[in-house]
Amino acid sequence: MKITFISYLTNSRRRIVFGTLVLLLGMLITGKLSAQPTQTQGVLNAEGLDMQGPTHPSQIQIAHFVITKQITDAIQAINDKEAATGISSAAWMDNFGGQYQDDLYYRKAETSKILGIFNDPSTHDMAKCYAASYLEMLRAPEAADSLATNITIIVPRDAHHYEGSPCGFFEPISAALVAIGTPSISAVIKNLEESDDAKVRESSLNVLISIEGDKDVVQLRLQKALDAQSDAKKKDRLKAAIKSIPEIKLQPIVVN
Repeated sequence: MKITFISYLTNSRRRIVFGTLVLLLGMLITGKLSAQPTQTQGVLNAEGLDMQGPTHPSQIQIAHFVITKQITDAIQAINDKEAATGISSAAWMDNFGGQYQDDLYYRKAETSKILGIFNDPSTHDMAKCYAASYLEMLRAPEAADSLATNITIIVPRDAHHYEGSPCGFFEPISAALVAIGTPSISAVIKNLEESDDAKVRESSLNVLISIEGDKDVVQLRLQKALDAQSDAKKKDRLKAAIKSIPEIKLQPIVVN
């Protein structure tokens, strides 16, 4: 089984490329992938998925959706085998292992692509809001530093931006940081050490308290950072943050 699993992973990239090409070719033949995107066209419904969107997903997204469905099927098959015989199927467990690695590959690829857009200085704030919402869904720890650096981005409600956008009802970047959880903590503490901007500091503390769920724990974390800090200015900022904790009224951060 180990030899088979290693072999599966070794050939994973080749299998991914081939499988994606076959999938796209099949969709073109059956008419599932038209030349022009539509506003409400479902994607991969035949596979048991109901993906609606304004445009067709990228090849990477299509492959990810398919692999997600395959992983669900593999888990179900393992469960069925256990229920029927009391013995897990080695073949299905091996199959699950390979699909799991494929899914990790696609998630990393998507995260890298979205972060590239998010970190581009020319990217509009609205696009950054949507990117942050997707990074929230992916729970991508590698996005924490970039998100924290842009923690105050909000697109105002006006005639050009729908209230239902990610920036309409809540702060998407703060929500993404909270969803990512522990990997975001050092990034928002860095904000508290380095920034004098009141909004940056308020949002960073709000994220930190939302992640920990306990002001006393947050105070201990900041005290630890203060004890380890040698820069006088940064120490003063951390002291100010600690002093302000009892006065903070936690604002609810909506996480998907």
